[in-house]
Amino acid sequence: MQSKAYLLLEREYAKLQETRLFGITVSPVKDDLLEWVATVQGLKDSLWEGAFLQVSLKYTEDYNSIPPTVTFNTIPFHPNVDSVTGKPCIDFLDNPRKWREDFSLTTILLTIQVRGHFCRTDLIAA
Repeated sequence: MQSKAYLLLEREYAKLQETRLFGITVSPVKDDLLEWVATVQGLKDSLWEGAFLQVSLKYTEDYNSIPPTVTFNTIPFHPNVDSVTGKPCIDFLDNPRKWREDFSLTTILLTIQVRGHFCRTDLIAA
């Protein structure tokens, strides 16, 4: 019998494939639905325009009560990405109390894509 986390992730993956979001692809690593690799394309007129950034997402059996661990495989130079760990600075990933059970794989990937567009350019100049 599959866990609740597996069932939720299967459903989210199917929905994401149907939606076909611009510049976002994602797939599980092997047959393990608790580990994913995604590619997020930078949006037009953004700091990351033309870039393809690879992201790893690692879930636990406690998903969707707690968020997954998300890291960039190739760490981009960006004020909202930890330059050592590759973790993006996203409040609902950093603070489990801000995580909501209606957040999904799509929510995370779209947030990463949009944060590249609405970056804090005042920090880049510093």
